[in-house]
Amino acid sequence: MNPAIAGWVVLKVLAFVGFCLLWEAVVVTALWSWYVVPLGLPVIGIVHALGLCLLITLVRFDPTRVTLDPLETWQRVAYFVLPAIVLFLGWIFSGWK
Repeated sequence: MNPAIAGWVVLKVLAFVGFCLLWEAVVVTALWSWYVVPLGLPVIGIVHALGLCLLITLVRFDPTRVTLDPLETWQRVAYFVLPAIVLFLGWIFSGWK
């Protein structure tokens, strides 16, 4: 593969991963505010939620699942849509008090 093209591929993958992590942090912040703060714990911001997401990712990391194949389109969509579905369901359930 051409080094210039490989560089753009790496940049796109890093941007996508960064965006997905930020999106997950937004979802975790909202869910934390809805479900954990009423239990008496303090509110967390995006940075703390991002840290929690990274910590959970590190703990759940399984090197046997790592492949060098690029992500398929459905996997990229799932990385974005799953947190959106969780956020939507969390929003619905947060109204049932």
